[in-house]
Amino acid sequence: YEQTLWANGQQQRDIVISNPGFPDPFLGGIPLAGQPPSIVRAHPDIVMPYTRRVAAGVDRTLTSWARLRTTYSHQIGRNLFRSRDLNAPVNGVRPDPTLRNITQLESTARSQNDALEVNVMLNYRPRRFSANVGYTLGESLNEIDGALSLPPNSFDLSQEWGPSRQDVRHRVFASMNTDVKAGFRLNMNVRAQSAAPYNITTGLDENRDGQTNERPLGVGRNAGRGEATTNVDMGIVWERSIGQRARLDAQRGGGGGGRNSGGNNRAPEGIFRFEIFARASNVLNLVNAQNFSGVVTSPFFGHATSAAAPRRLVL
Repeated sequence: YEQTLWANGQQQRDIVISNPGFPDPFLGGIPLAGQPPSIVRAHPDIVMPYTRRVAAGVDRTLTSWARLRTTYSHQIGRNLFRSRDLNAPVNGVRPDPTLRNITQLESTARSQNDALEVNVMLNYRPRRFSANVGYTLGESLNEIDGALSLPPNSFDLSQEWGPSRQDVRHRVFASMNTDVKAGFRLNMNVRAQSAAPYNITTGLDENRDGQTNERPLGVGRNAGRGEATTNVDMGIVWERSIGQRARLDAQRGGGGGGRNSGGNNRAPEGIFRFEIFARASNVLNLVNAQNFSGVVTSPFFGHATSAAAPRRLVL
């Protein structure tokens, strides 16, 4: 909504420069003042988006220390925000030559999410051992990657239904917390997921609308897939309380008072708490590739352009 107020062609101007020079982008002789501005505005009949979610599950105790929970959920979104260019070129010519892009924010997009989650929870109190293992099979579809992002073809939005950026088919996670010898406590978290989607584009502005988001013929939105990722975090802690605070007596002067009588009676506690810990994120130092290039005309097409954080140790 803020952008619809700012980007009105006067307070804020968006300038698109085709084939910019370097280091001066205006080296090609494109005057700043001579370029028509782009504006953002909201459709007069815009409404608030909404979601509806239905879930059904089974929760069953397997043993005194094990529990199983299974949940299936179905969620739809309607009236989601998306934009299209009302001034998109027709045969290379803008209908309104005094403006560039007229990005109109509308509430016409949809989404759908389906997920099956299975969780096994363990709690073995004699060893102070607790663990949680889960698996999620999911699918996430929608028509937008951002409220103000423009489609390749503003005259035909029927081709925009496809995987969302969060459409990860398989997710696995596990966590564990337990006592070990000599007063040490160990915790571990494992997360793994299958590849996330990314968009495939030509890298060319074929319709001259200032957006390089055209997709190759027959390729749907977010049709590419990156790589699966795995991460393991671990930590070990040893702690000890030193000293003991004096116990406050609520029965001063012989007055009565129990734990819930409003007195100051409380259990003794340590004056100091001493802790030694070691924590490691991505303890296996796995390379988790991300930000895959989807531009088919780029030499980096299909390759990751960055990676998640490497191993990090904290003592």
